[in-house]
Amino acid sequence: MTHEHDIDQRIVAFLGAIGHQVTVDDAVRRMYGPVVRAAGIPGLIRWRAAVGLVANTPGKTPPKNPRKAVAARVAQMKRRTAEKSAAPALSRRQKVLIEAAADRHAEAARAIICRAREDTGSGPTWAELVDALGLPDDPVFRRHFVAALVEAGQVVCTNAPRSLDVGPQS
Repeated sequence: MTHEHDIDQRIVAFLGAIGHQVTVDDAVRRMYGPVVRAAGIPGLIRWRAAVGLVANTPGKTPPKNPRKAVAARVAQMKRRTAEKSAAPALSRRQKVLIEAAADRHAEAARAIICRAREDTGSGPTWAELVDALGLPDDPVFRRHFVAALVEAGQVVCTNAPRSLDVGPQS
């Protein structure tokens, strides 16, 4: 009985996520139970994939083979994430130019970071830093410019927003 109650709660949560407010009965349990079992734990990638899969289906009906459909949707989501996060490869010339820019602007970058920390209590964003230095406002350039500063020991940062800080000068 506890397992059935758990499935019912997950079905209610699943249906709420796709915009349905339905009382769970045997018909709803038969229709959505398999996809909810395939979805796993609410909030994780399989769950999000299943919600997206059913929410985008006409009539919001689950697929005939939910495990296979959810697995395919998860793979698609992971591919998209990898494609978005993959940095375009730089040519050797571009790397040299970015490293030279990092060397040339290191002291000014440290001063901008110190000033931002004094004024706001946190570091500047990468975009604010390159803008203040008068450098190109390009996401790929910013990423590699900051990486060059970090590699040279001029700055440190984490994945947290506004985490730029001066590093141990090398």
